[in-house]
Amino acid sequence: MLRQILIGAVGSLLLAGAWGCSAKSDEAAPSTSDEGVTYDDSSNPGDDSVAADDVTSDATGGGVAPSTSTAAGLYENGVDGSPILALIQSATTSLDIEIYEMTDSAVQSAVLNAAQNGIAVRIVYEPHLVGSKCGAFTTSTSDCTAEQNYISQLQSAGAQVAPFNKQMCGYDTKCVEHGKLVVVDGATAMVSTGNFAATSLCDAKDKPSTCNVDYSYVLTDTDAVAALDQIIANDLAQTTYDVGSIASPVSSRITVSPVTSDDLVNMINGAQSSITIENQYLKFSKMNDALTAAAQRGVQVTVMVASICAFGKPSNSDKNYLQNDIGGLANAGATALALTEKEKVGGKPGYLHAKTMVVDGTQAWVGSVNGSQAAFEDNREFGVYLTDPGEVQKLATAQQTHFAGAEPWSTNLNCTNKNN
Repeated sequence: MLRQILIGAVGSLLLAGAWGCSAKSDEAAPSTSDEGVTYDDSSNPGDDSVAADDVTSDATGGGVAPSTSTAAGLYENGVDGSPILALIQSATTSLDIEIYEMTDSAVQSAVLNAAQNGIAVRIVYEPHLVGSKCGAFTTSTSDCTAEQNYISQLQSAGAQVAPFNKQMCGYDTKCVEHGKLVVVDGATAMVSTGNFAATSLCDAKDKPSTCNVDYSYVLTDTDAVAALDQIIANDLAQTTYDVGSIASPVSSRITVSPVTSDDLVNMINGAQSSITIENQYLKFSKMNDALTAAAQRGVQVTVMVASICAFGKPSNSDKNYLQNDIGGLANAGATALALTEKEKVGGKPGYLHAKTMVVDGTQAWVGSVNGSQAAFEDNREFGVYLTDPGEVQKLATAQQTHFAGAEPWSTNLNCTNKNN
């Protein structure tokens, strides 16, 4: 069965440039990471970008206000607004976070305020974003002063802050903490497909030039929330432990890479009629083989990936990815699409960063797991299964809306559309 986890993000508060962190902080366009134009796991073990986005200074293009709700369920960040700020501000005793990137100024402000107001704050963060020597709290590729200052302020306020220990991944110390998770008061968790950055949150006040298709999911399942919080606590301690012993008992509710993510492949293998997937990219052979087999046995398979042209002219290796992996799925009978900037998210040009799946219209999953070997087998990733039929339908409807605005993979390969 499936397993899931969630992590969310949205922002809009604080002044620009607080703690030396630019209000233009953004998770944006990579020149060397898996999130954008480079899809080679061998040289880039991570799955998200770090290079600063070409964020514009104008405030045109709308933007989505953060949700004021903390209710359990699915949120589409660029439509509903992420519940992350409301969740942080609702904390009365504790706030636990495990995150790849947290550069949104509103989120940083809210977390620091929580610590200064006596909330027990614990944070596990990725210490080396792909393409940068800096970690989760700045998009700078060289000067880590803003991050160091922010961590110092958190610690001065009593927060516990620790980098993710690469030894947690076992043999592969090139892994990253790529999950996006918040636990409030030990009772409510949010798992997100997007980082706590302006693009994923579509935070107009931080002026992103693009907004991501990303989702947040709030869950209150007692056992699942407890398991997620225990993982944060153990990762904070920086000593190795048996992740599977914590994640496996709740594997029908959440996924935790690298121990339960193969359940997603099992979900594909069990499909009877349809599979719909949004993912930044799909290049994990085990997952793609399962999708190919499903299409060949008559299952209606529709996949959508991020535009290969989103950050400029793609390299030959990037084109090979689209030809071999996405083209291979199309050749097997799947409908293969790419989302381009023609599709607007929160009034801004859109970018596909979400990782979602719906099977047979009755089972669904959202999380941080990209379609790569690193995401499935090495990184710390979180995901959550949607169990409410209404939430499954909401995700399926959102997917179909995005599919309708996408273009065929072969068109995207040529980058002939000026709006790519």
